[in-house]
Amino acid sequence: MRHILKPQAYVRYGDDFVLFLPTRKAVYETRKKSIQFLSEQLKLSLNPKNNIVCRGRDGLHFLGHVITRDYCVVDKHTSKSIIDKLTVWNAASYNSLKLVPQLKEQINRELIEKILDFYRF
Repeated sequence: MRHILKPQAYVRYGDDFVLFLPTRKAVYETRKKSIQFLSEQLKLSLNPKNNIVCRGRDGLHFLGHVITRDYCVVDKHTSKSIIDKLTVWNAASYNSLKLVPQLKEQINRELIEKILDFYRF
């Protein structure tokens, strides 16, 4: 991908990917090449629902994150899921995520509450 399509940047996780290109024209040319390569070489197709073009400043939801040209943060749905699944035992694993300050504060409050509940039991 990097050598043939030459995007400015890209993010890939498993079979999901996002390409960043400088112009709308480059996006549509690269999209055409990608669809052709996936179809002919790999016998794969893109999901039309997820095969979208958007401007960097508008933001894109990708793998539980909102990505813009200025930042990348965990989206609201994933944030709620984090709060729902938070335990004393897995709290440390959420420290590496880029969370908005309000969510970090909420996680800390929830964690303190869960720790207190744990010791009350």
